[in-house]
Amino acid sequence: MALLSFIMSKHRGYALLTGMIVLSIICLAVVWQYHYYTEQWAIEDQLIQQFLHEAARNLANEK
Repeated sequence: MALLSFIMSKHRGYALLTGMIVLSIICLAVVWQYHYYTEQWAIEDQLIQQFLHEAARNLANEK
């Protein structure tokens, strides 16, 4: 905390700039993770649909 208070007292602009950079990195990480998991869920849904389609077809062929 001493370092943070030193930066705030001596160089208020640097503290603001550092805070903005950190916030931007956090936002980019959140956006990247949302994009990544959205793609993964789409792939998973596609595989589930394919599995269910093949299972239904196999059950129909057994009768």
